[in-house]
Amino acid sequence: DAEGIALYHCPPIGSDNGNGFIVVADQINSQTEFEFFDRQSWEHLGTLMIDGVSNTDGIASTQQALPGYPLGIFAAINDDTSTVGVGWDKVFEAMGISCDDSLTP
Repeated sequence: DAEGIALYHCPPIGSDNGNGFIVVADQINSQTEFEFFDRQSWEHLGTLMIDGVSNTDGIASTQQALPGYPLGIFAAINDDTSTVGVGWDKVFEAMGISCDDSLTP
């Protein structure tokens, strides 16, 4: 059950040249799956699951650097009761991806 879509463009600062990632939330009662795709090729890059996040009814993102979140933050609704925020740096680390992965030669 698709319940949200977010974009992360690369490089994170400057004009949007089409490089980056698409994140789609797949709402599952036990634990939501966040599917990552390359914005240009639509290649599936992997699935992220965040502990304590299930039945997600929405996601949001900012690439604006914030204190403690140098690449911005990815936020997901947990079961209509709370919001969980994860720094994009931590997301990229968990997924094993970076903006360098999405840059075309």
